[in-house]
Amino acid sequence: MKLLVKYSFILCLLLNGGYKNSLFSQDSIKIDNFLKEADRTNNSAQKSILYFKISKEYYNIDNKKALIYAKLACKEAQKSKIDTLIGKSYYMLGIVNNVLGNKKDALKNHLKGISVYENSGNLSKSADGYINLGNYYYEINSIQKAIYYNEKALTAYKKLNDKSGMAYAINNLGAFYLTNNKQKEALKYFKNSLELYEELQDDFNIASAKVNIGNVYF
Repeated sequence: MKLLVKYSFILCLLLNGGYKNSLFSQDSIKIDNFLKEADRTNNSAQKSILYFKISKEYYNIDNKKALIYAKLACKEAQKSKIDTLIGKSYYMLGIVNNVLGNKKDALKNHLKGISVYENSGNLSKSADGYINLGNYYYEINSIQKAIYYNEKALTAYKKLNDKSGMAYAINNLGAFYLTNNKQKEALKYFKNSLELYEELQDDFNIASAKVNIGNVYF
């Protein structure tokens, strides 16, 4: 079954692109430049941004290094006391720890990120965190908690009229219900997500939604 989960959405936002399998010279040059910039500045916010960029470059190339720089980004973000940087770095830590199999740390980081955004009143970023948390629970086979957090995210996206976020959350709910062998509920959510993707003219996710609908009948 093809499962389009919000992790892919968050990763697109955080990483600005697809996955990479090896460190090319261009990537190495970018990392070196970011490191030089970080060494030249004493501004914690700027250091956090640069370390975050380095963590992005290392993601799925060398996840251990990605974790090192995500931690540095978080440390500098906390010094800066800028909520958006703090929350973003916690989310990155959650994503990288999850990939590395550090489930407890991943959960802790996601919860901290959500807390930062909730306390600062950032509903959009809180919703993204709910989705990531839902996917965390899906991966450890806690489907009811996965559904709970995706429904919470969907409520937030509806308040924001964020149709892209709504579509992802609805699609995830369909996948979670299908995992629970609740085909009728799954089909309803998949069809709803397809309608939204068609409204958004999102060709890639239109195709993904159609595949998911097909999986209901598979």
